[in-house]
Amino acid sequence: MITLVCIAKWYADGYRNLIQDAIGKVDRIITVLDDNPDDGIEDYAAQWVEYIRHPLNKDFSVQRNFATSLVRHGWVLQLDTDETLSPELWSSLRFITTLKCDIVMLPRMNVMHNSDGTVSEGENWPDWQPKLHKPHVTWEHPVHEWPVMSALRVVYGPMSKRKCIVHSKDVHHQARIDSFFDTFDYHHELCARLSESR
Repeated sequence: MITLVCIAKWYADGYRNLIQDAIGKVDRIITVLDDNPDDGIEDYAAQWVEYIRHPLNKDFSVQRNFATSLVRHGWVLQLDTDETLSPELWSSLRFITTLKCDIVMLPRMNVMHNSDGTVSEGENWPDWQPKLHKPHVTWEHPVHEWPVMSALRVVYGPMSKRKCIVHSKDVHHQARIDSFFDTFDYHHELCARLSESR
């Protein structure tokens, strides 16, 4: 069994695309809503999606752990409103979940739609993401959250641009995210550490 879990607040267009892509390819869809989601998110495709309200309270790991707690067995596919899977990865998903592990790291293609109409893609490729995991996996850090991986079996999926998470956004969506992340102390601490390591 595969359950798609989505933490939703912004980017209704991307969210609706994700849900349309997922219908019929996963067994269950759960969307956890923060306060005041963008119009077009709440109750979209309600016959297929379970909507649950739970305030983010500026802690993405707590929100992910809450969402994961709603899944009792099988696999959890954690995708955000600006993510989906490539068609070939959707088709391969059930085979991938036969792997004997706790977390499958999936490659992610970052796609930016620039204000001049051009598209940039591939930054940080393969940008491995722990977005497919068993329900006992827990997350940590209030932003830029990451699973607690100690004593877990982690397997890397195929590094293929035809089988990847597609992370697509425009400059306006990115600016909105950046402004929100700037309100997190952990974000500034992490950026400082990255600068020191360069």
